[in-house]
Amino acid sequence: MRYTSNEKRSVIATVVDDSINQILVDPRLNANPLVDEAHHRVPPAGFRSCGRQQRKEAIRLGMRVADCPKCGAAARPAGNSAYCPVCGWNRLVAAQDIHQSILALPLVFVAFFVFSLLTRRWVGTLLISGLACLWTVGSGLKLVLQRRELRRTELTSPIAVSATAFQVEREQDDRYVVPSRFSHFSSLAAPRKLKMKPVFRWLAILLFVIGLIFTDVSYSLLVPPHKAPDDPYWGLRLGFIPLAIYCVLFWGWWLERRRKTLLRSGLIRFAVVLKSNAGRGVLLPGIAYRFLTENGKQIEDFDQDWTDSYHQGMVVPVFCDPAVPENHVAMCASFYNVL
Repeated sequence: MRYTSNEKRSVIATVVDDSINQILVDPRLNANPLVDEAHHRVPPAGFRSCGRQQRKEAIRLGMRVADCPKCGAAARPAGNSAYCPVCGWNRLVAAQDIHQSILALPLVFVAFFVFSLLTRRWVGTLLISGLACLWTVGSGLKLVLQRRELRRTELTSPIAVSATAFQVEREQDDRYVVPSRFSHFSSLAAPRKLKMKPVFRWLAILLFVIGLIFTDVSYSLLVPPHKAPDDPYWGLRLGFIPLAIYCVLFWGWWLERRRKTLLRSGLIRFAVVLKSNAGRGVLLPGIAYRFLTENGKQIEDFDQDWTDSYHQGMVVPVFCDPAVPENHVAMCASFYNVL
């Protein structure tokens, strides 16, 4: 029996409605006061529209910010931090962070302006000061919009006290809520399917194309008729550029061998982020996290966060070796995602 597209949509909508109705009355979820408050504040139709909107955003952008550890909703960035607009997690910390960032912008501009004066050239002063002014205005506008959105959520969903990251860190690991986009990980059969993150896939393609171009140019300078008569070793020296590119690609592939093995066949655990420099514009963003093994042993470690979206108190999936849990990797530190 074949179903039409409209009948399929109707069946899917019915299943989603039943699932949402069961979640809203689940006593295990409503035991958390913040989740219970969110369930009473937002009607079922709001959860459905929110889910459709997040799915469209995920398809359009190809990425998502990390989720709230209290209710599992998508968190929103705020300066160098993040907060949850549904349950209010980390809202007070986010407001303070935005305020401090806005106050720091004029100091940053003054520092760049003083540095431009040290060049003693009007062109350098004008260029550096202009770029610093554009960056300051852009960053300030982004912070103002984030503060406006934060205040708007405070009016629509006021809370008494925000659950700060320190409170999440102090609680036991069984108190957090596993985000819905990770809830199916435990049911995936090994070996799991992986897909390279778009940014690394396009970066690898770009580096490979650049390496091929420099290889062709280097080879053409080593053989007639394009061989430079005055400097016959110019093509050889130019060949170090594609060689360095190929070495970087090989180094990345070699590092990902162990990570891919753990992502495919490792034991799935969920860790709480203890420290993070996400959103601070660092070259190599990283997180310090803690998770419990099957034996109840706590393991703390540091790893890279290539998504630059996991803040303190959030939940990140970790894949570890069942025999040696110390051999593990956080999914945000890998070039691949688990499907």
